[in-house]
Amino acid sequence: MVVLVTAFALAFAKSRHSVTLTWQPPTLENGVSVASYNVYRRTPKDHIYKKIATHVPGPPYQDPQVKGGQTYIYAVSAVDPSGHEGRLSEVAKVTIPSP
Repeated sequence: MVVLVTAFALAFAKSRHSVTLTWQPPTLENGVSVASYNVYRRTPKDHIYKKIATHVPGPPYQDPQVKGGQTYIYAVSAVDPSGHEGRLSEVAKVTIPSP
């Protein structure tokens, strides 16, 4: 069974060279639980998300691999104990200040 992530509330906090993502866990149905999360990132030029983290136990998640002056778009998915991944969350967009 796939865990569907329908309404993640993503937020971010900018710091010099990292982005911290937080979200609300999905509403669980039919006894399905969330084992972990996958985090995805892309830039406005990219059309496909790159999975940047797996087996994230829960929020928050910090992405230290960002560059000043770049814009990033993030999404998160939930994974159930059987390894089934739900759909991507709503997105969070952040522009890193130039150094």
